Amino acid sequence: SDLLSGDADYDKVRGIGAGSSVSLSLNGGLFGVKMGGVDPRRLNVTAYYLAVDAPEKDGLSGKTSSMGMNLQYKMIPARQAILGIFHWGGVDFTTGFERSSTELRFVESLSQTVSESGATASFQGVATIGAEVTTYNIPFELSSSVRVFHVLSLFSGLGMDLSFGEAKSIANLTGDVSVTGGGTGEATLDLGTKGSPSTFGFRGFLGAQVNVTAIKLFAMVN
Repeated sequence: SDLLSGDADYDKVRGIGAGSSVSLSLNGGLFGVKMGGVDPRRLNVTAYYLAVDAPEKDGLSGKTSSMGMNLQYKMIPARQAILGIFHWGGVDFTTGFERSSTELRFVESLSQTVSESGATASFQGVATIGAEVTTYNIPFELSSSVRVFHVLSLFSGLGMDLSFGEAKSIANLTGDVSVTGGGTGEATLDLGTKGSPSTFGFRGFLGAQVNVTAIKLFAMVN
């Protein structure tokens, strides 16, 4: 493949991702009365968890998991306007803690024989490429939304993230080398690297959500 031969142009690699999770949301009104100017009825607490372990196929395997807890406080209450058609969602402040990890590997067996000057060398080994990423994130967001006819919601906001963790690329080759005449040995090549995310990140986001009874479908761009 192009990846194993080194012919891939990583600057041109593109992708798209999709995911789902199990979440639980509670309103802060369950926690008691107003304290220090903070109204618990304006607070929503959401916890979520996702884990996917994809079965191996054609040498490709992967798994991912994410979990976290978010606290969202409505700083400015929602208001209804324009004959009840448009509903302004107010201003929300969101923070919390999130952890995610992803591991992706592609493994392929290699066999190569080279002959020169009467000698023959053979290599039998395995090439592995992939990535292992673990991140911890503390978001701080200000957002607002508008709902139209109780069906379509449009939202946008600004955010800052405190991020920690490690990303490791995997690119190695291991195997046995044998040469005519009895010489044998083991060969190893490791081109993997390690890195970490930027500690501070600023972003804007916007999106849309369709509300159909208890089902909510949304798309968001950061």
